[in-house]
Amino acid sequence: MSSIDLELAPLVNEQVVTSEEQPKSFSKTARTVAAIGSLLSLAAVAALSYSSPSSAAMATTNLESHGSDLAVCKGTYIQGVTVRSAEDGCAIVSNGDMYGWNGDAMPTITYCVGSGDKDGKVGFTYGEIKSHGELDMDSDGISGISPGRYTNVIVYSGRNFDGESVTIYNAEDDGRLWRKKYPSGKTVNDNVGSFEIVTDLPSGTFAGKNCGQSTSVCMGVHKKGAALYAPDNGCISFASVDPTAKSEGARIKMATVCATNAADKVSINYDSLMALNMIQKGGEKLNQISYIGRGEQVTYVESFEGKNFGAGSSNLQTGSMVGQKYPSGNLISDNVNSVHFQSFAPTLAGCGNKDIIM
Repeated sequence: MSSIDLELAPLVNEQVVTSEEQPKSFSKTARTVAAIGSLLSLAAVAALSYSSPSSAAMATTNLESHGSDLAVCKGTYIQGVTVRSAEDGCAIVSNGDMYGWNGDAMPTITYCVGSGDKDGKVGFTYGEIKSHGELDMDSDGISGISPGRYTNVIVYSGRNFDGESVTIYNAEDDGRLWRKKYPSGKTVNDNVGSFEIVTDLPSGTFAGKNCGQSTSVCMGVHKKGAALYAPDNGCISFASVDPTAKSEGARIKMATVCATNAADKVSINYDSLMALNMIQKGGEKLNQISYIGRGEQVTYVESFEGKNFGAGSSNLQTGSMVGQKYPSGNLISDNVNSVHFQSFAPTLAGCGNKDIIM
């Protein structure tokens, strides 16, 4: 098994941000859900969980009619954090242009079709797309589609595979929808009513029900009880303060990272912790981690005072870090600057929401 690495600096350095597609304002539901961040995984896009009363009322896709080779996974894109490339047979759909995005967290949905699908093509109507996650189809529309290898996406201006149509062949050119036009010359950006995913995959190819994902990350603010509750199997959690010393009504900033046994090791470096809001992004960029929660099916959690694991002392304790010290004698609380952990969980948890896969 190969290591999954959540180090962000190389990706940030390589990204080119343009101003051609300006950040959008998403609906209140999309902005305020507890799960808002995902980390770079070299193996796959990290999965996220959403729970939305408005989308729950929508009719859902009958996935069973397509057999076992179809998956729909909810997620979020954050510039410099989440990968923008889909697995073979998959496509990532987003409200904004991922290749020009410089805004906050942006909801996404990943669709995967396998070689075992009866015809290698599956379509989703406007209502079905709305039922799958937090994409704001009414106000914002779809501005980004990132197909993986062996995958094309036919987009329609109509909500039921009607109106004009055009095919998206790749992510960085066609998939930036402000560049794409329908035959009439009308822009595709924010004018996608439905789409079909068409694949021509090698035999035996399917990303799996997790859309090839083996990590998930959630961020949010929780009360003391939730902060102290052990995270799900295969997960660890970070708290910006020690919840054991807070009142019951205290609001505590937290981040949860989950993994499966597909990884030998999950590595979260300083830049990743900063993306998780566990290190202040402005000013002196001070560390804020004072508590680490540990779920079952986690082999070990090792935190480091150095920003890149090997530097400085390390610590294998979890729970409250207040008053604890590294072997160097330095305090651990507010001095956790990189983390390794290992999970032997067979399935991917969604940070408290079990329905991460539609």
